[in-house]
Amino acid sequence: MIVIPWSVNAQNDPDSGSAITNIQKNTAIWSGSGLINHRKNYMVTSDGYETIRNTEISVDIKYLKMTGSNIGFGIHSFGSIFISDGFGSVGSGKLALGPVTRYLFYQKNAVHFYLDGSYLLGYNLALNDASGSTDNNDVRFRSSLKFGSTYRFSNNVGVFMEAGPEWEGDSPGFKANARGIRLSIGIQLFKF
Repeated sequence: MIVIPWSVNAQNDPDSGSAITNIQKNTAIWSGSGLINHRKNYMVTSDGYETIRNTEISVDIKYLKMTGSNIGFGIHSFGSIFISDGFGSVGSGKLALGPVTRYLFYQKNAVHFYLDGSYLLGYNLALNDASGSTDNNDVRFRSSLKFGSTYRFSNNVGVFMEAGPEWEGDSPGFKANARGIRLSIGIQLFKF
């Protein structure tokens, strides 16, 4: 059962104990999500086939500092590792780092809606074209625009969901040879 507080006075009073305050200038926001993807591949050999098991563990983290009540700037990073055949081999997957900007266009009680824009520089990024033929074992650039919503359980903890398009290319401009849509669900931590 989810209880949403309705008192307007309690919402804006940070000293009222369990009241949820609105996001304001100098609020720090940490967002994080993770993924464990286990794959089983079959490779044809002269003796029949061979089973190869791969596990990808990836983490996506954003840190934002609100410079006003509606806008914030920060850093966005993500990375992954691959584990093959029961730790037979471990390798690095994708790595990316870059700036992120958030525009918070609605906040009421425990609910926020926002737009995030980011521009990342990364290695071995995994956004492919429709045929899956883009070779990503190189340095690439990824930009994204995401619509998100947050529900806060308290002043310090909430859950978020965001979705939006991503564009990826070999040059630092906005010319993309791979496009995709990403949906993320995770946890947000707030420090006032």
